[in-house]
Amino acid sequence: MPRRDRNRRLTRRRFVLGGVAAGGALVAGAYGRFPFGDEFEERVAKVLGIPVDAATALTRRLRERVGDLNYDARAAAFVVATTFPSREVTPGSLRESAMRKLLEPMLADPGEQLIYLGLRPPVDTPACTGLLRPT
Repeated sequence: MPRRDRNRRLTRRRFVLGGVAAGGALVAGAYGRFPFGDEFEERVAKVLGIPVDAATALTRRLRERVGDLNYDARAAAFVVATTFPSREVTPGSLRESAMRKLLEPMLADPGEQLIYLGLRPPVDTPACTGLLRPT
């Protein structure tokens, strides 16, 4: 086979690498918006059925507790588990595990559970705010 024709031929390796590149571009396009602004907090709020300010407070507290790198890994897995198209093709046990790894530590503290239930405001306020005189 002439050298020129060999370079044009679509090999299995080129096909797989092309598919991986296309898949990577698709994933980046579909999920790339979540690190910016409040998109992730809005996603958490939608999935949990809570206000965005409550989701923001809960995710902020979790990030402080587990650290940035650990939080980012949990958040990325949560997004993949709850966003189309990956939620349609990911096995239920993996989706559940990804969601649990974010939600269980996020709601581990009783105060955070009260925020989730809407029984406590999502902003940090002193415990005796009602006893203080307005300034």
